[in-house]
Order: sequence, then C-alpha cells, then structure tokens
Amino acid sequence: MLHIARDEDWARARETGVYANATHRSSGIIYCCEPSQLRMVVDAHFPDAAGWLVLTLDESGVSGEIRRVTFQQGGRVETFPHLHGTFPASAVREVVTLVEALRLYASS
Repeated sequence: MLHIARDEDWARARETGVYANATHRSSGIIYCCEPSQLRMVVDAHFPDAAGWLVLTLDESGVSGEIRRVTFQQGGRVETFPHLHGTFPASAVREVVTLVEALRLYASS
C-alpha cells in the first residue's frame, strides 16, 4: 500500500514517531493506493511530481482501520485503500521520491 506524502509530513513523523497527513487532518483520512494505481493517481492529483515522497506501508504495522473504497468513473472501477487515523512511522517499509516510485511501479 502506497501513500504520497509531503516531505515535511514525513519529517514530522520521523521526529514524533507517528504519521498524520496535515492536508487531510480534519477528516482523519490518509489516502493510499496500490502500486498498480500510482500512475492514475499521479495523473489525476499530482501534475508536478517533484517534491513529493511515496511511503510504502506495511499494512500489518498500521493501527488505524484500513477501508477499501470503490470508485467508478465511466467504465473504470477502482478500489483504493484509505487509512482512517494515523500510523506509526515504523509501519513505513520504504521511502522514495514520487519520480522514482513512478519509475519503479508505473513502468510494469
């Protein structure tokens, strides 16, 4: 499960030990996607990939509830994992730049 994060949010998580998405703090939702969905999410929401990080989360290490939410647009149906709450920084297995994550996941 992947989460696109701002560098300052990840830096704060490393300091405090807990990741909370500052952009969506009021809703308590941390939006995620599967590696196969990364290109679609970036194209829809991140026109400038520079300056963003991708956190790879170990789902067994997250304490918040993971809800799978299905969206339909035209004939396409996608189910995305969304984390409700925060997660410990220790649940992050890997951190790469968004540009590097696109090379890793979007080319397969």
